[in-house]
Amino acid sequence: MNVRLLRKIQKHILEEPKRFKMSSWVTRKEDGNETAYDTEVANVKEWKFAKCGTAACIGGWAIILSGKLERARDTCNYGRMAGKLLEIDHPSENLLFGLCSWPEEYRDKFVNAKTLRARAQAAVARIDHFIKTKGAE
Repeated sequence: MNVRLLRKIQKHILEEPKRFKMSSWVTRKEDGNETAYDTEVANVKEWKFAKCGTAACIGGWAIILSGKLERARDTCNYGRMAGKLLEIDHPSENLLFGLCSWPEEYRDKFVNAKTLRARAQAAVARIDHFIKTKGAE
């Protein structure tokens, strides 16, 4: 498991919670979007992009922060590429990249978050648990 990259993702989304969007691999303002939407979050439905103009999920940030985004233009490849970069197997990819597969405690914290910061903190806690359990949960 590439713990170093997971820690980099945590730091990145905590520095600017507007960068984190769990419902999409990568969303960019330059693609014609003025706002980003996140359908999993009942309390936080719309926000403006961060200054960088990009929002992504955990797997999306693994790809972007590794400098591999241009090689992963087909969204069908994002999951496998992110898994390889994070050095995790397919079952672990599902547990980390799929909000529905998160342990209930972390999923509930994320879904019930009232602010973008609280949502990012829930994801950081989820990543901590994933590291602690070596990708088993």
